[in-house]
Amino acid sequence: MNKSAKTTRRNFLLGSASVIGLSLNYSQSAVANLNEAKPYRSWEDLARKKWTWDSITHSTHGTNCTGQCAFNVYVKNGVVWREEQQGEYGASSDAPDYGPRGCQKGLRHSKYMYGKQRILYPLKRVGERGQGQWERISWDQAMLEVADKFLDYNVEYGPESVTCGLGTQMVMKRASYASLLRFANISGVQMPEAFAGVGDLFSGAHITFGHVTLGNTMAEIYKSKCCLIWFCNPAVTRIPDAHFFWEAKYNGTEVISISPDFNASAMHASKWLNPKPGSD
Repeated sequence: MNKSAKTTRRNFLLGSASVIGLSLNYSQSAVANLNEAKPYRSWEDLARKKWTWDSITHSTHGTNCTGQCAFNVYVKNGVVWREEQQGEYGASSDAPDYGPRGCQKGLRHSKYMYGKQRILYPLKRVGERGQGQWERISWDQAMLEVADKFLDYNVEYGPESVTCGLGTQMVMKRASYASLLRFANISGVQMPEAFAGVGDLFSGAHITFGHVTLGNTMAEIYKSKCCLIWFCNPAVTRIPDAHFFWEAKYNGTEVISISPDFNASAMHASKWLNPKPGSD
Protein backbone atom coordinates (compact mmCIF):
# COMPACT_ATOMS: atom_id res chain seq x y z
CA MET A 1 0.00 0.00 0.00
CA ASN A 2 1.22 3.50 -0.74
CA LYS A 3 2.67 5.12 2.36
CA SER A 4 1.00 8.45 1.51
CA ALA A 5 -2.41 6.82 1.93
CA LYS A 6 -1.63 5.64 5.44
CA THR A 7 -2.48 7.66 8.55
CA THR A 8 -1.64 7.32 12.13
CA ARG A 9 -4.05 6.97 15.01
CA ARG A 10 -3.02 10.41 16.25
CA ASN A 11 -3.63 12.13 12.89
CA PHE A 12 -7.04 10.43 12.56
CA LEU A 13 -8.20 11.67 15.95
CA LEU A 14 -6.95 15.19 15.25
CA GLY A 15 -8.76 15.27 11.90
CA SER A 16 -12.01 13.95 13.42
CA ALA A 17 -11.94 16.58 16.13
CA SER A 18 -11.56 19.33 13.53
CA VAL A 19 -14.53 18.05 11.51
CA ILE A 20 -16.74 17.78 14.60
CA GLY A 21 -15.81 21.26 15.73
CA LEU A 22 -16.58 22.68 12.30
CA SER A 23 -19.98 20.97 12.15
CA LEU A 24 -20.95 22.15 15.59
CA ASN A 25 -19.98 25.67 14.68
CA TYR A 26 -22.29 25.74 11.63
CA SER A 27 -25.08 23.70 13.23
CA GLN A 28 -25.58 26.31 15.92
CA SER A 29 -26.36 28.97 13.35
CA ALA A 30 -28.67 26.58 11.50
CA VAL A 31 -30.64 25.76 14.65
CA ALA A 32 -30.87 29.45 15.47
CA ASN A 33 -32.38 30.13 12.04
CA LEU A 34 -34.97 27.39 12.52
CA ASN A 35 -36.04 28.84 15.83
CA GLU A 36 -36.70 32.28 14.37
CA ALA A 37 -40.45 33.05 14.09
CA LYS A 38 -41.53 33.56 10.47
CA PRO A 39 -44.97 34.66 9.30
CA TYR A 40 -47.12 32.18 7.34
CA ARG A 41 -47.03 32.62 3.64
CA SER A 42 -50.28 33.75 2.02
CA TRP A 43 -51.10 30.43 0.38
CA GLU A 44 -50.84 28.64 3.72
CA ASP A 45 -53.52 30.89 5.22
CA LEU A 46 -56.11 30.42 2.48
CA ALA A 47 -57.88 27.52 4.17
CA ARG A 48 -57.77 29.21 7.57
CA LYS A 49 -59.22 32.47 6.25
CA LYS A 50 -61.88 30.64 4.28
CA TRP A 51 -63.39 29.05 7.38
CA THR A 52 -64.09 32.35 9.13
CA TRP A 53 -67.25 34.40 9.16
CA ASP A 54 -68.71 37.52 10.72
CA SER A 55 -72.11 36.16 11.76
CA ILE A 56 -74.49 33.21 11.48
CA THR A 57 -78.13 33.89 10.65
CA HIS A 58 -81.10 31.58 10.11
CA SER A 59 -83.03 31.34 6.89
CA THR A 60 -84.88 29.06 4.52
CA HIS A 61 -85.46 28.81 0.76
CA GLY A 62 -88.73 29.58 -0.98
CA THR A 63 -87.67 29.37 -4.63
CA ASN A 64 -89.65 26.61 -6.35
CA CYS A 65 -89.98 24.72 -3.08
CA THR A 66 -92.40 24.63 -0.17
CA GLY A 67 -90.18 22.51 2.08
CA GLN A 68 -88.99 25.48 4.16
CA CYS A 69 -85.99 23.58 5.52
CA ALA A 70 -84.12 25.44 8.26
CA PHE A 71 -80.59 26.49 7.34
CA ASN A 72 -77.71 28.25 9.04
CA VAL A 73 -76.40 31.04 6.81
CA TYR A 74 -72.77 32.10 7.26
CA VAL A 75 -72.17 35.75 6.36
CA LYS A 76 -68.81 37.34 5.69
CA ASN A 77 -68.37 40.98 4.66
CA GLY A 78 -72.11 41.18 4.08
CA VAL A 79 -72.09 38.26 1.62
CA VAL A 80 -73.47 34.76 2.14
CA TRP A 81 -70.62 32.37 1.44
CA ARG A 82 -71.88 29.14 2.99
CA GLU A 83 -75.10 27.44 4.12
CA GLU A 84 -75.64 24.40 6.33
CA GLN A 85 -78.64 22.44 7.54
CA GLN A 86 -79.63 23.40 11.08
CA GLY A 87 -80.57 19.86 12.03
CA GLU A 88 -83.05 21.12 14.61
CA TYR A 89 -85.93 18.80 13.74
CA GLY A 90 -86.89 16.20 16.31
CA ALA A 91 -88.05 12.65 15.79
CA SER A 92 -91.37 11.17 16.81
CA SER A 93 -91.40 7.93 18.76
CA ASP A 94 -93.14 5.85 16.07
CA ALA A 95 -91.74 7.27 12.82
CA PRO A 96 -88.36 7.99 11.21
CA ASP A 97 -86.39 11.09 12.07
CA TYR A 98 -87.40 14.24 10.24
CA GLY A 99 -83.93 15.77 10.22
CA PRO A 100 -81.68 16.92 8.93
CA ARG A 101 -83.95 18.59 6.37
CA GLY A 102 -82.36 20.20 3.34
CA CYS A 103 -81.08 19.26 -0.09
CA GLN A 104 -78.48 20.17 -2.70
CA LYS A 105 -80.78 22.83 -4.16
CA GLY A 106 -80.96 24.62 -0.83
CA LEU A 107 -77.22 24.42 -0.32
CA ARG A 108 -76.72 26.21 -3.65
CA HIS A 109 -79.40 28.84 -3.06
CA SER A 110 -76.91 31.59 -2.27
CA LYS A 111 -75.29 31.08 -5.68
CA TYR A 112 -78.69 31.55 -7.26
CA MET A 113 -79.27 34.62 -5.12
CA TYR A 114 -76.09 36.25 -6.44
CA GLY A 115 -76.57 34.95 -9.98
CA LYS A 116 -76.53 37.16 -13.05
CA GLN A 117 -80.16 36.29 -13.82
CA ARG A 118 -81.45 38.33 -10.87
CA ILE A 119 -83.01 41.74 -11.52
CA LEU A 120 -81.74 44.18 -8.91
CA TYR A 121 -83.55 47.34 -10.01
CA PRO A 122 -86.75 48.32 -11.88
CA LEU A 123 -86.80 47.94 -15.65
CA LYS A 124 -89.39 49.41 -18.02
CA ARG A 125 -90.14 48.02 -21.45
CA VAL A 126 -89.33 50.51 -24.21
CA GLY A 127 -89.92 48.33 -27.25
CA GLU A 128 -92.74 46.09 -28.39
CA ARG A 129 -93.75 43.14 -26.26
CA GLY A 130 -91.33 40.28 -26.85
CA GLN A 131 -88.50 42.40 -28.25
CA GLY A 132 -86.59 42.34 -24.96
CA GLN A 133 -85.87 46.07 -24.94
CA TRP A 134 -85.74 47.61 -21.47
CA GLU A 135 -84.49 50.68 -19.72
CA ARG A 136 -83.60 51.18 -16.09
CA ILE A 137 -85.80 53.50 -14.05
CA SER A 138 -85.78 54.66 -10.44
CA TRP A 139 -87.78 53.02 -7.66
CA ASP A 140 -89.85 56.19 -7.22
CA GLN A 141 -90.79 56.24 -10.89
CA ALA A 142 -91.63 52.53 -10.87
CA MET A 143 -93.90 52.75 -7.82
CA LEU A 144 -95.60 55.90 -9.11
CA GLU A 145 -96.38 54.37 -12.52
CA VAL A 146 -97.65 51.12 -10.99
CA ALA A 147 -99.90 53.03 -8.59
CA ASP A 148 -101.25 55.19 -11.42
CA LYS A 149 -102.07 52.17 -13.58
CA PHE A 150 -103.68 50.42 -10.64
CA LEU A 151 -106.01 53.36 -10.01
CA ASP A 152 -106.75 53.89 -13.71
CA TYR A 153 -107.80 50.28 -14.32
CA ASN A 154 -109.82 50.16 -11.10
CA VAL A 155 -111.77 53.27 -12.04
CA GLU A 156 -112.30 52.36 -15.70
CA TYR A 157 -112.78 48.59 -15.58
CA GLY A 158 -113.33 47.79 -11.89
CA PRO A 159 -111.09 45.99 -9.38
CA GLU A 160 -111.88 42.62 -10.99
CA SER A 161 -109.62 43.64 -13.90
CA VAL A 162 -106.53 43.54 -11.66
CA THR A 163 -104.90 40.37 -10.35
CA CYS A 164 -101.54 39.14 -9.16
CA GLY A 165 -99.51 36.03 -9.98
CA LEU A 166 -98.09 34.62 -6.76
CA GLY A 167 -95.56 31.94 -7.61
CA THR A 168 -93.67 30.00 -4.95
CA GLN A 169 -91.67 32.99 -3.72
CA MET A 170 -94.72 35.00 -2.65
CA VAL A 171 -96.60 31.98 -1.29
CA MET A 172 -93.77 31.04 1.07
CA LYS A 173 -93.17 34.58 2.33
CA ARG A 174 -96.16 34.59 4.63
CA ALA A 175 -95.76 38.14 5.94
CA SER A 176 -95.73 39.57 2.41
CA TYR A 177 -98.49 37.19 1.40
CA ALA A 178 -100.73 38.29 4.27
CA SER A 179 -100.23 41.98 3.51
CA LEU A 180 -101.01 41.40 -0.18
CA LEU A 181 -104.21 39.51 0.66
CA ARG A 182 -105.24 42.26 3.04
CA PHE A 183 -104.71 44.84 0.31
CA ALA A 184 -106.71 42.70 -2.13
CA ASN A 185 -109.62 42.41 0.32
CA ILE A 186 -109.73 46.18 0.83
CA SER A 187 -109.44 47.11 -2.84
CA GLY A 188 -111.49 44.24 -4.27
CA VAL A 189 -108.67 42.89 -6.46
CA GLN A 190 -109.08 39.28 -7.57
CA MET A 191 -106.48 36.97 -6.02
CA PRO A 192 -106.21 33.47 -7.53
CA GLU A 193 -105.30 30.47 -5.42
CA ALA A 194 -101.59 29.75 -5.22
CA PHE A 195 -101.53 26.84 -7.67
CA ALA A 196 -102.62 29.09 -10.53
CA GLY A 197 -99.27 30.83 -10.34
CA VAL A 198 -97.30 27.68 -11.17
CA GLY A 199 -99.99 25.73 -13.02
CA ASP A 200 -99.89 22.51 -10.99
CA LEU A 201 -103.36 22.45 -9.45
CA PHE A 202 -104.44 18.81 -9.03
CA SER A 203 -108.08 19.41 -9.92
CA GLY A 204 -109.11 15.79 -9.32
CA ALA A 205 -108.59 16.09 -5.58
CA HIS A 206 -110.35 19.44 -5.57
CA ILE A 207 -113.39 18.09 -7.42
CA THR A 208 -113.59 14.88 -5.36
CA PHE A 209 -112.87 16.19 -1.87
CA GLY A 210 -113.72 19.88 -2.22
CA HIS A 211 -110.28 21.00 -1.14
CA VAL A 212 -107.02 21.52 -2.99
CA THR A 213 -104.38 20.50 -0.47
CA LEU A 214 -105.11 17.36 1.49
CA GLY A 215 -102.66 15.55 3.68
CA ASN A 216 -101.04 15.07 7.02
CA THR A 217 -97.50 14.84 8.33
CA MET A 218 -94.93 12.70 6.55
CA ALA A 219 -95.25 10.17 9.37
CA GLU A 220 -98.64 9.21 7.92
CA ILE A 221 -96.86 7.84 4.85
CA TYR A 222 -94.66 5.66 7.02
CA LYS A 223 -97.67 4.27 8.91
CA SER A 224 -99.88 3.63 5.86
CA LYS A 225 -100.56 0.22 4.34
CA CYS A 226 -100.60 1.49 0.77
CA CYS A 227 -99.21 4.74 -0.63
CA LEU A 228 -99.86 6.14 -4.11
CA ILE A 229 -97.23 8.45 -5.61
CA TRP A 230 -99.30 10.16 -8.28
CA PHE A 231 -98.63 13.32 -10.31
CA CYS A 232 -95.37 13.83 -8.39
CA ASN A 233 -91.77 12.69 -8.17
CA PRO A 234 -90.72 13.19 -4.53
CA ALA A 235 -87.23 11.76 -5.05
CA VAL A 236 -86.49 14.88 -7.13
CA THR A 237 -89.04 17.50 -6.06
CA ARG A 238 -89.35 16.63 -2.35
CA ILE A 239 -85.84 15.53 -1.50
CA PRO A 240 -85.91 16.21 2.30
CA ASP A 241 -89.06 14.06 2.77
CA ALA A 242 -88.50 11.37 0.12
CA HIS A 243 -86.90 9.02 2.62
CA PHE A 244 -90.29 8.53 4.31
CA PHE A 245 -91.57 6.73 1.19
CA TRP A 246 -88.67 4.30 1.03
CA GLU A 247 -88.60 3.68 4.78
CA ALA A 248 -92.34 2.98 4.56
CA LYS A 249 -91.62 0.43 1.83
CA TYR A 250 -89.09 -1.34 4.05
CA ASN A 251 -91.64 -1.18 6.85
CA GLY A 252 -94.16 -3.16 4.77
CA THR A 253 -96.08 -0.37 3.00
CA GLU A 254 -96.88 -1.01 -0.64
CA VAL A 255 -95.62 2.05 -2.48
CA ILE A 256 -97.15 2.44 -5.95
CA SER A 257 -95.83 5.03 -8.39
CA ILE A 258 -98.16 6.16 -11.20
CA SER A 259 -96.28 8.08 -13.87
CA PRO A 260 -95.73 7.90 -17.62
CA ASP A 261 -91.95 7.94 -17.14
CA PHE A 262 -89.77 5.58 -15.13
CA ASN A 263 -88.50 8.33 -12.86
CA ALA A 264 -86.39 8.29 -9.72
CA SER A 265 -89.41 7.65 -7.50
CA ALA A 266 -90.82 4.90 -9.73
CA MET A 267 -87.60 2.91 -9.67
CA HIS A 268 -87.73 2.68 -5.86
CA ALA A 269 -91.47 1.93 -5.61
CA SER A 270 -93.01 -1.49 -5.01
CA LYS A 271 -95.00 -1.16 -8.24
CA TRP A 272 -94.87 1.15 -11.22
CA LEU A 273 -97.96 1.90 -13.30
CA ASN A 274 -97.17 3.77 -16.50
CA PRO A 275 -100.24 5.17 -18.25
CA LYS A 276 -99.72 6.07 -21.88
CA PRO A 277 -100.04 9.83 -22.47
CA GLY A 278 -103.06 10.68 -24.61
CA SER A 279 -104.82 7.36 -23.96
CA ASP A 280 -107.61 6.31 -21.61
